Amino acid sequence: MQKVGEDLETIGIKLKEARELKGYSLEDVSKKTKLLVPYIKAIEEGNVNFFTNDISYLGYYIRYYATAVDFDYEEIREEVDKLVDDVTRTLDLSELQAEDMNEPKKAIKSRINKKRKKVDVSFISFVIAGIALVGILLFVSIKYLPKLINSDPVDKPQIVLPEEKPKDEEKPVEEEKPEEVETEKSELVFVEPNLIEVKGLEQGLPFEIEVIFKAPQTWIAVNVDGNQVAEPLSQTYSAEDKIKYVGEVTYGQEVEFHMGIMSGNEFYFNGEKIELDEAVQNSNSVVKLKFRFVEDGEVDEYSQ
Repeated sequence: MQKVGEDLETIGIKLKEARELKGYSLEDVSKKTKLLVPYIKAIEEGNVNFFTNDISYLGYYIRYYATAVDFDYEEIREEVDKLVDDVTRTLDLSELQAEDMNEPKKAIKSRINKKRKKVDVSFISFVIAGIALVGILLFVSIKYLPKLINSDPVDKPQIVLPEEKPKDEEKPVEEEKPEEVETEKSELVFVEPNLIEVKGLEQGLPFEIEVIFKAPQTWIAVNVDGNQVAEPLSQTYSAEDKIKYVGEVTYGQEVEFHMGIMSGNEFYFNGEKIELDEAVQNSNSVVKLKFRFVEDGEVDEYSQ
């Protein structure tokens, strides 16, 4: 991977220069991108081997880095795409070579297993036949033996009971249905395309926000008032995966969904689908979707 390493090293030098020009430390970039410091150092040092098990997301990591230091990602897009393709092909070739080396061992194991199967078939057939015979004997014993033991040679006279007059059928008592209690409904107001104001809920009431992923791969993190939550996990999810964030209404609280890519992912608030702005819904870049809980009648500073 010598040539591949040189490509990442060139990209890393450009990003490092942009970071130093901004006066940012590695920790500053880590806070802005949510990437760990070792990931950032590996990019700057051109350490391709660091991303061997995570190569499909290397392009996203580099894009997050470039965005954090105000570096135009379009300048290095072709280099990044070529880098990811070259590393992927190199890894696939290594796996094929490893499989070829293991093939003789697999052939030997296959021949041994075939011999074992020939020996085991006759023994298994004998065991099955024995089990079937025992089952038949048990069935006959259980079904017919008690009748032979308890049978009475003398016919007993048939006893006829007098007919009972049918009682008046009691009419079932209809249970009173409990009155339906109307639950409070929330009102979602778009202050901005990616900022949703939630009204109509009392403090302390539970709520849930569900995400159904439609993009092939999406990295996501959930933050509440700027602090990352433990559940759902901050990781990459595949298409048709689902996550839920469950919390209690607190006025002024902000719940933010930070996604590496949107690309058709769907959001539901308390079971109802949220119709997002088309530009946000179909975005192929980083999207931060926020939910802010406010009391009815409160004037939001963003709407003024």
